[in-house]
Amino acid sequence: MSCVQETGADSQSRIQFNLTNAQQYFREHLSVGDYYSHGEKVAGEWFGQGAEKLGLTGKVTEDAFLALCEGKHPVTGRKLGQRMNTVRQSARDEMKANRRIFYDFAIAPPKSVSVVALYQDDRILDLHNRAVRTAMLELQKFAEARVRKGGLRGERITGNLVAATFRHDTSRELDPHLHTHCVVFNATFDREVAPDDRRAVLAREYVASLHRHERALVVAQTWKEVNAMNEAIRAELQTGGRIGSGVALKTYQAVDLNEAQKRDGRFYQPGQFAYVLNRYGRFAKGDLCPIIGTSERGLVLLKDGRRSTMSYRHTHRLAIAVERETNVAPGDRLQLKFNGKSKEGHAIANGELVTVRRIAADGSLTIHSWNGEKWVLPWSHFSAACHQGTGENEQLVLSFANHEVVLDGVRLALLLPEIASFHLDSLRDMPAKFRSQADKSEPFISRVSVRSATDSPEGGAQTS
Repeated sequence: MSCVQETGADSQSRIQFNLTNAQQYFREHLSVGDYYSHGEKVAGEWFGQGAEKLGLTGKVTEDAFLALCEGKHPVTGRKLGQRMNTVRQSARDEMKANRRIFYDFAIAPPKSVSVVALYQDDRILDLHNRAVRTAMLELQKFAEARVRKGGLRGERITGNLVAATFRHDTSRELDPHLHTHCVVFNATFDREVAPDDRRAVLAREYVASLHRHERALVVAQTWKEVNAMNEAIRAELQTGGRIGSGVALKTYQAVDLNEAQKRDGRFYQPGQFAYVLNRYGRFAKGDLCPIIGTSERGLVLLKDGRRSTMSYRHTHRLAIAVERETNVAPGDRLQLKFNGKSKEGHAIANGELVTVRRIAADGSLTIHSWNGEKWVLPWSHFSAACHQGTGENEQLVLSFANHEVVLDGVRLALLLPEIASFHLDSLRDMPAKFRSQADKSEPFISRVSVRSATDSPEGGAQTS
């Protein structure tokens, strides 16, 4: 709702160079309340990770503010920078600014919003305060320090500010004018951060952005850094309970080889695999074959226990990959790297982002019926279980992608824990005449049937 309003006679954010003027500006403008309320003070608020490092939180005091203007630590009085003098004498004996003390800019909503906020709906004041904080949090991410050391002339991102905000309600003309002065001191904590520390900071910021319902993307220049950053973010997400404990899955990561490199045996390493993109000879599309060596003739692949040599002229039909163990947990975000269809027949697009909701066991439920029928239903297709009835009239319905398994019997609720953990590997019904011989502590299935999901009757509650 709020927008940035530029301040100063020259319609730019104000940069304060003069120490005396900075001190006067605080006493006569920033800390003064409504311009027509003499003697009233505005209690500014400290902002920024840099301010926190200096022990500055809560209300702004005059002593601390003026100490920062002088380039000193507000508690210890220690020098915070190399330049202390605010002016210097040039070669022509002219007095020039020697350092910037602070930057001052204002954030304000339109005039009509100010009137409503100050006289009709004070909820807007809270929205304004939140807008200011959000804007300053975004600004803080881009804080930099100049690097003038070892022949370097550049900037290094620090990501922290030493700032103070002062909210005023009127303009100098005494009109209703809601605005907040944001004073950003020319100071930031700079240090060369170790890679692991940098990843931890980025991971915390990523999770914080999720709490703010923002869409965040972290990028890196190499696969090594991508993997390390992913692990840091996942650790932070698990600490915060946003993703569950994971399971180790075998995956294959593509090796970035161009067509010329694929035709050169020197670029192949032990432990690599060849994924067949286009059918060739006895290799079908989708085959994944270990690379067991190279020769002058071509690439030596192993399929079904037999070695075959594929000429380097045909290696454009392959994608080269290495095996990796990847930890995946419910809540993880994955990027799909292929085109195709899921087991349920849904289209899959290369580059699509998906969220892991559940990890099924690598297996299937095999169902045998007394009359000799048999069904095999993968647990990856399972969606819900519904138990109803008591005593002699219990029924348990298991819903899969395209089928439903209906069980009639007694003590069927005892099967639910195994179903929930996908550990149930088979079911079989028994004629009712054998019920008297069954163990009274075990489930007994008198009838089992499998029907199409489209044939299921209407009604009935299901729980997943």
